[in-house]
Amino acid sequence: MTGGSTSTGASACPLGIPQAGDPCLPPLYCIYNNTLCLMAYQCSASGQFEWAGDCPMGAGGAASNGGTTATGGAQPAGGTTSTGGNQATGCTGSFEMILGDQSLCVAKMVPITGPKGGPNVDYKIDATEVTKGQYDAWLATSPSLLPSTDAANCGYVTSYSEQTTDGVYAGPDADHHPVVNVDWCDAYAYCFGVDKRLCGAIGGGPLDYASYDDVTQSQWYRACSSGGTNTYPYGNVYQPSTCDGFDYWNGNSSIWQTVAVGSLAKCVTSMTGYAGVYDLSGNVWEWEDSCYSTGWGSICRLSGGGFGGQELACGGDWADSRQAAGVGVGFRCCSL
Repeated sequence: MTGGSTSTGASACPLGIPQAGDPCLPPLYCIYNNTLCLMAYQCSASGQFEWAGDCPMGAGGAASNGGTTATGGAQPAGGTTSTGGNQATGCTGSFEMILGDQSLCVAKMVPITGPKGGPNVDYKIDATEVTKGQYDAWLATSPSLLPSTDAANCGYVTSYSEQTTDGVYAGPDADHHPVVNVDWCDAYAYCFGVDKRLCGAIGGGPLDYASYDDVTQSQWYRACSSGGTNTYPYGNVYQPSTCDGFDYWNGNSSIWQTVAVGSLAKCVTSMTGYAGVYDLSGNVWEWEDSCYSTGWGSICRLSGGGFGGQELACGGDWADSRQAAGVGVGFRCCSL
């Protein structure tokens, strides 16, 4: 499937949800119905309706040049807290480390066994999503804008600050929740700024847009699926309460929210050669260095599903505009 996502700007939620077999609106595979509804539907290559659920961006997102970001609904300041994994405190916890040359607190990295059938290169991936505390510490260094060579993709950016605080979790330990409301260029710049890279192709460079579920090409997907063995980070059978998604909150949208990274003990990869990567399923959607084309409005890959998402399989086919940002979207980094 090709295409992207759009917002029709309707002022009210639709009365009904499409049914399986209903015609789609080609060539789009994800329709953001309006500014009020967190609903999307996906079409097959034959043009029929297949699936309905929440859109990763809420409804439309925002650009780094000051546009309005969709909040995706009000999130509680406290809400339900999770228990399980070892949660970092300051920069001394299991999932954080000091970046020596910059004295910045960043996510620790987990080694991933590279493929034998593709670029035979081992690499590393962040153990967790980048947190708000880590991102804000980097912002405090007043990072320079990306070089002029990236102007075609990110020339619109005037600041890497989170684009809004609307809907963002603000309860206890908020600095250890994933950073959200950042667009693709923000994520790309952060990873570059801390001597890493936004996860892309194994062996270096951006990932081909169509290779999002190719274990010999994609850094993110290979880690999530343990080299193609698992449908989910933890195995092949969906576990509704294991990761932070729609079912974790029993489908109650009034309490959907992020959780502290690494705090869900079972939402982790465990197979030898891939073990120790948390929250690849749920919590927030994660940007990848994998875009359909160049340009400010190009669509780029999102992976893993967010706190309102369903199923949350490793190989989800989702994307949004490079300039979009939302309360359910963050990222993690990979090694160079």
